[in-house]
Amino acid sequence: VITPVSGNLGLPRRMLAGVSVGNKIIFAGGFDMNGNAVSTVDICTFPEGTWTSANLMMPRAKIVAVAVKHYAIFYGGIGKQNEAINLVEIYDSILNDWAASSTFATAFGAGIVLDDVAVFAGGIISSLMFE
Repeated sequence: VITPVSGNLGLPRRMLAGVSVGNKIIFAGGFDMNGNAVSTVDICTFPEGTWTSANLMMPRAKIVAVAVKHYAIFYGGIGKQNEAINLVEIYDSILNDWAASSTFATAFGAGIVLDDVAVFAGGIISSLMFE
């Protein structure tokens, strides 16, 4: 069953992360239309279809996002200087609260969830060069 929801992201962007957790869909980070990494987070709550916003601690794009139980986990990414990011941010969809932890820096990785355990792998772990 498809339930259409209207609304716009708070900021047009590309290479953002998307994940659903509980009754919420979350779009985080990305590059704006000028190619700058952003910290913008847009959250839509169902079934109301209401949109709220938040910010990541650090602007970044190409974030890996997974959901475990009522947590949305945002891992790594590319920062403002095209550097791999060593940050994990965790959104608690019940408490509507954020926590953060450092990890090894990575971008372009992958994430999966198996038996309520988030697993992240691969990626680039040094400075990135884009022309």
